[in-house]
Amino acid sequence: MSKLIRMSVLYPFLTAVLVLAGACTVQLVEPNANGDNDATEMADASSSESMDEISAEMPYETQFVEVNGSQMAYVEAGEGDPILFIHGNPTSKYLWRNVMPHLEDQGRVVALDLIGMGESDKPEIGYTFPEQSEYLEGFISALGLENITLVIHDWGSGLGFDYANRHLENVKAIAFMESAIGPNFPPVMENLAPDQAQFIQAMRTEGIGEDLMLNKNMFIEQFLPSDVMRGLTEAEIAVYRAPYPDEQSRIPMLAWVRQIPIGGEPAVVGERVDAYQAWFLTSELPKLHLYAEPGALNPPAVAQYFHEQGVPNYESVLIGAGNHFVQEDQPHVIGQNIAEWYRRINQSADTKANATDGAVVEEEALPEIPDKASNELILPYLEQKPIPIAGSVHEETIDGAAAGEQTFFVYLPEGYDESEQQYRTLYHLHGAGVQPSWVGYDCTYIGSKIEEAAAAGIIEPMIVVCLIDHEANGMWSDSFDGQHLISTGFTQDLIPHIDTTYRTIAERNGRALQGFSMGGFGTVVNGFNTPELFEAIVVWDGALHFWQSISDGRPEIVAKMFQTEAYFNQWSPWELTKDAADADLDVFIVAGNMEIVVAFNDRFRPHLENVGQPFTYYSAPDCPHSILCLMDARGEEAFQFLAESFDRG
Repeated sequence: MSKLIRMSVLYPFLTAVLVLAGACTVQLVEPNANGDNDATEMADASSSESMDEISAEMPYETQFVEVNGSQMAYVEAGEGDPILFIHGNPTSKYLWRNVMPHLEDQGRVVALDLIGMGESDKPEIGYTFPEQSEYLEGFISALGLENITLVIHDWGSGLGFDYANRHLENVKAIAFMESAIGPNFPPVMENLAPDQAQFIQAMRTEGIGEDLMLNKNMFIEQFLPSDVMRGLTEAEIAVYRAPYPDEQSRIPMLAWVRQIPIGGEPAVVGERVDAYQAWFLTSELPKLHLYAEPGALNPPAVAQYFHEQGVPNYESVLIGAGNHFVQEDQPHVIGQNIAEWYRRINQSADTKANATDGAVVEEEALPEIPDKASNELILPYLEQKPIPIAGSVHEETIDGAAAGEQTFFVYLPEGYDESEQQYRTLYHLHGAGVQPSWVGYDCTYIGSKIEEAAAAGIIEPMIVVCLIDHEANGMWSDSFDGQHLISTGFTQDLIPHIDTTYRTIAERNGRALQGFSMGGFGTVVNGFNTPELFEAIVVWDGALHFWQSISDGRPEIVAKMFQTEAYFNQWSPWELTKDAADADLDVFIVAGNMEIVVAFNDRFRPHLENVGQPFTYYSAPDCPHSILCLMDARGEEAFQFLAESFDRG
């Protein structure tokens, strides 16, 4: 596993190492007389939409509380159980300004400035890990925070994990990102490149470390703005710079760098890190890991490692592009995912409390299945507007030996007829109640999104095959009586036909499967039923029915396709994924805002974790039940996922 995790991305404490090692593009420039630097000037020149959506304003008033004779700064809003945000080096509570509002209505959100940082006092202490921990505990006590959910980052994660390990009775859950945990933390000097090891030694050498951190203010002027993908505006960097106007004020930042436990020193830090690492791997506490691509301290391989270790109650979410300071690149994705996760763990806690009280606890009922035509949010997506594409879409019918006649649409990339290139194929399964004309429209739309992704260099052009379920709501399965062989026709007739008719890469690594709504159900079913056919699957707003939900909500489908629970279980996503390890499928899931789909996914993701199936999950909270909206919102991430899956093979 260690080979999967790049030692060159140990950022928050080793970014300077990366510079000397040539592993990142940070350019060391001297600040000008005003303290400005090239990175912030470039950020000011940008006018991307993502920057417009990320506010530079702190929406809360700073308050102070006395801890150990010093004033510690914090902001707060909301009521209920506390959700405590802990920053790292060299940031402050300001880092969380765009994340906290997403949780205001679910609890008491609190973000502090660690002692010596932000607007908190800078007492004459050593700023060691134990001292920082002591002030954090004093802060929690002074504010009377109980049953805390910790949201942590960088060295704030080290403090948070350590607090949770030593105060289990006071911690409800942990959400973490770019954190001091995982198989390559703390780093081992022998595993570092010679120039990396030399730099670590230099930072621990009196005089050299002081020049870089105290004199040049390296973390604020260079590493922080350079490790935010969008850059930072001058207004933003000014807030981060303000607490550190002179060398004396920058001592806490240098102290943090010298607290990295390498080679057993500092011993007390190494002991605490080892202790919370061991606790983390076995603790039943709910854990949400938000990671970015490529990431820094926690690249995607770290999430994979935790899944492979079977960490209890561990969930992971790929939040999109980011390096180390992900809150500055993806704050709203972070906030939305934490809010959704927090809602679920509260529901689970309420259920357990009722059971403890002796009440008869029934599984929470699913929301009603809505009438698609009555959903006003979806109406704009029901109008078929012209879709310009460079490729072509045509309709085709075959008479298969296994299942008879079936009709489908095929999208071919631009230049297909003029080239000899072989292409990978994306198969698409539509949702319930869709007319054939809509399948053709969807196929055109999917082709256009692939063209956009290919033009952006995200994925190679692909063939798209869009199936039509002529049995009307057959769940992409085979019926109990053999009259409707939808899955058989797909896997035994259609795929061989496509591979012999078109220039496909006719192997597992040349195919992916995606589906929407009922097609999401079918995607899981056919993906895990025939994993030898597909490298990866993408589930868009999957109607991931279990027996009770489909028998209560879709009795007409049960009557036609399944009849009994025993037969349904042969086609159940829940049953087929129980042997997930044998399938070796890459799984990508997206859910919009339809209540029943959210409910299905809230149950299905923990199920996948329990059976050891890694997956990537995104929410699209502004999307109704529409493949068009969902692919607009998360298509780029889905194609990036498929490209990486194909590359891994």
